[in-house]
Amino acid sequence: MKIFKAGGIIAGKNNEFIEDAYLIIDQGLILGIEKNLTSFPDVQELQIVDYSNSVIVPGFINSHTHLSIVPGLGDQIGQMGRKPEVNLLKAIPNLKKDLYSGVTTTRVMCEEDFIDFYLRDGIEEGLIQGPRILTSGKAITSVNGHGYVRTASDGVEEVMMNCKRNLGKGANFFKVFVGGGVSSNAAGLYHSTYSYEEIKAAVDVAQAAGKYVAAHVHGGKGVDLCIQAGVKCIEHGSMINEEQLQQIIDNEMWITGTFSILFHEEGVEKTDMKTNPEIGEKVMQARKITCETFSKIIQSNANVSLGTDSMHGYLWYDAKKYVEFGATNQQAFDAITINAAKSCEILDRFGTLEVNKIADFVVLEGNPLEDISQLRSIVQVYQSGVAQVQRNQASS
Repeated sequence: MKIFKAGGIIAGKNNEFIEDAYLIIDQGLILGIEKNLTSFPDVQELQIVDYSNSVIVPGFINSHTHLSIVPGLGDQIGQMGRKPEVNLLKAIPNLKKDLYSGVTTTRVMCEEDFIDFYLRDGIEEGLIQGPRILTSGKAITSVNGHGYVRTASDGVEEVMMNCKRNLGKGANFFKVFVGGGVSSNAAGLYHSTYSYEEIKAAVDVAQAAGKYVAAHVHGGKGVDLCIQAGVKCIEHGSMINEEQLQQIIDNEMWITGTFSILFHEEGVEKTDMKTNPEIGEKVMQARKITCETFSKIIQSNANVSLGTDSMHGYLWYDAKKYVEFGATNQQAFDAITINAAKSCEILDRFGTLEVNKIADFVVLEGNPLEDISQLRSIVQVYQSGVAQVQRNQASS
């Protein structure tokens, strides 16, 4: 048994800041949160870790990323197309950077050659450090679609077959590229490279296996098709209109905001925006519209989670931008904890600090509900109650 004494604990379930409390864990699971230790008569013999000047919060969940990509290097599709052994090695420092920034679980939005499964297994076996990985496997995308590297799924049969191949490897969900992307010349941001029948085929395979579909789409026809086909998560969604937003709410769908790749100077701006005029134009358009769209999304109380889209170690920045768009600190915090867990369908194990959940948590210098920038003030990161961060290596 371990006891963690904290200046404050945000359990994440009832939006409550519990001052001067103890987090009790045993064998990697949470036993409870206590205001005192009167129920532990042998407290002097117990191991107490003192974080009296810090705040303990649930481990952060990055709802949208890739493992082998660094956006600032440019040509993200080309990066994903490197040899698998190269991308495995490239991913290892990215994963460590994510973990040290407080991300204890990450949802991977496709990799070639199934490297997300190998890296997931390596982390679970303790061979490498990194967040727990939720896998999707190879991208489901058309040969003329955004995200196409080597594997194309054109027509209902190919979509279903490649979805089943991902399932065979143990995929948690499917990533389907429906619309164009900001960081490539493939398709427009309001267009769709898939038909309703192709999207529905992926949804049908997912639902039959108890899984779900997350779709890359910014706006336009692609969003309409995703709503009609039963997609669960709209990834990016920067150009959703008001009618679509209401349908998303009515269908209890999720929107995953991805801001750091678009707005941070280490994102697309660093290379592709400067070297490719078409991408540069898309970035400027997307920045303006994203601000407007997410202001409306926040006011609507739609289901939102946040992801970095390969900006390793920058989830704090996505939360910060969300606040700039009009979200409260609580909404931003929830979007990387409890709501992210709901979106990723892992709330039974993660996202809050509750009895019998896995003891993944982050120790911060201050309270992020008062100052969202405190998400960056990492003191220590724990997975299953085990400290992960080496001294002076936290955050980015």
